[in-house]
Amino acid sequence: SSVQTKIRGANLLPSALPPLSARRSHWQKMSKEKDMECLLQVFKQFDKDNNGTIDRSELTVVMKMMTVDFTDEQVEKLMLQVDVNGDGVLDYVEFVDWITDRSSSFSIGGDGWLSSFDLAAEIKPMFQCFDKNGDGSISKEEFLECYSIVMNCLKMTMGSSHGPFESPPSDALKTADADGDEKVSFAEFLKWQKQLLQHSGIANAQIPTLFAELSQALDVIFSIDTMYQQKVGHDGAEATDALRSEIRRVSTISSRLYHSSEELADMRNPPLTKEKLWKSLGSRPSVESMKILVRQCCKDNGILLPMMELECSSGRRSQTLHKSRPSNSFQRRRSSLQRKLTLAVGEVTLCIPELQQGRFAFALKHGELCWLAEVMKSGMAGQQTLYYELAGNKWMPLQDSSRFDHTLQALPQAFAVAAMLNAYAYMTDMLSWTAVQQALTLAYRKNLISADVVHSFETQMRKQVQGDMLDLDLHHDALEAGRTLAEAVS
Repeated sequence: SSVQTKIRGANLLPSALPPLSARRSHWQKMSKEKDMECLLQVFKQFDKDNNGTIDRSELTVVMKMMTVDFTDEQVEKLMLQVDVNGDGVLDYVEFVDWITDRSSSFSIGGDGWLSSFDLAAEIKPMFQCFDKNGDGSISKEEFLECYSIVMNCLKMTMGSSHGPFESPPSDALKTADADGDEKVSFAEFLKWQKQLLQHSGIANAQIPTLFAELSQALDVIFSIDTMYQQKVGHDGAEATDALRSEIRRVSTISSRLYHSSEELADMRNPPLTKEKLWKSLGSRPSVESMKILVRQCCKDNGILLPMMELECSSGRRSQTLHKSRPSNSFQRRRSSLQRKLTLAVGEVTLCIPELQQGRFAFALKHGELCWLAEVMKSGMAGQQTLYYELAGNKWMPLQDSSRFDHTLQALPQAFAVAAMLNAYAYMTDMLSWTAVQQALTLAYRKNLISADVVHSFETQMRKQVQGDMLDLDLHHDALEAGRTLAEAVS
């Protein structure tokens, strides 16, 4: 059989079995996304309050639901093992690392239930496929043959081998044969498989089924190979169809088992690109969410309204006000009063996405970014700065500014200034010049921009506005009111 010859290492792309190329690559990507979605759903079953982390109480409840024999001491020991950064909670990356840890003694299925897990027991059928003569170790010839079959199955269906099977068989043997005796013991095979599975993103609960199916498919290929060698029943259409089916099966399962998950790699070592960061502004909390934040701030801290004072004389309104147009002085007083009212209620000055270690790219893709907000508010003790976190759909107050400050320092300055301008524009349909000046002043106070930058920006904007007023014939009203163009712009 020409197909059989090619599996064993000859020409790799037979016309009888063309690569599935783009369609297969798309299916492979969808399969990996489905695996990651399964992990996310299990995480959400643990994260009862939907705040993006699993605390000790949530872990205790779930573990005791899965097995009544799980004690508080075991939960504490487990928490210490899997809480890598020691912050007292499990984030999504720590959770994924936990349930994909091949050294673990148990697994968590897609239904959230706990079961025992032993990778050594699960890979025995695969070891037996490599160890064809059953002598307890894999010879050089056995290893090269079985490895080549998997590699060539991938090439025949995908157009190229994937992941660990991109390496030539001889190089793979050097990796697996740790002591260099040209034999692979079971312990060496186990260690090699752990390395291959390290970045796959497959939960431990799926490993037994996938290894069993892969071993069965390889057994079928070896059986057909035996018939081919003995020239008995190997050349019929039924045998050829069966061989093709098992080639695809080996390719599909191997790709799923061993191919690295890009999403998992992004979570563990997140490439925080400028594009991803700026894209996050498009998924910022809605205007309605920000209004809820202001109401929550008022509820938590009360409202102290400023004195309502206008310029009066003998109980009458000041004659300095123009009958048809408010004067500049009145506009300034009104603006000052509006500012005091805004601060009395609470003003969102900055809302930024938290750059959670290993989670930003994933959270952005799934619309689950954690947002931190800074609110300026005046009260009995004067002006104060408050900090909130958007947990799920609810704004929760933060104890201090440490998380917010840490995130702000990690952000590019240009992004932070843009986020600040966005925050000042939240409550209105357009960003007023007064709001721009307030945002730039705050940015300067936070050392995000220099005084020269603020001055340069304001100068350029004034020139732009003056030009626009002349182009649109808006300067006549200012001149009729006895104001210069520069005064009108200011």
